[in-house]
Amino acid sequence: MENTIVVRSYWPLILDAIAILNALFTCGIRSPRLVRKIAEGIDKTARLFRLVLLELNAVWKKSKAQNELLM
Repeated sequence: MENTIVVRSYWPLILDAIAILNALFTCGIRSPRLVRKIAEGIDKTARLFRLVLLELNAVWKKSKAQNELLM
């Protein structure tokens, strides 16, 4: 249950990352400013993905520890 709550709270960020990558690969990018903005967005998104993975890992370890205590 906790895993679901964590993932749902980050869905808007995940969708933003997909939109950024879609724009990068489908548009003809000629503006250095636009390229820089997209790179900044991807960098921020990568940081957020890292935080999501760290949080999910912590929740998983907590769940695993609780399951081991029950056994």
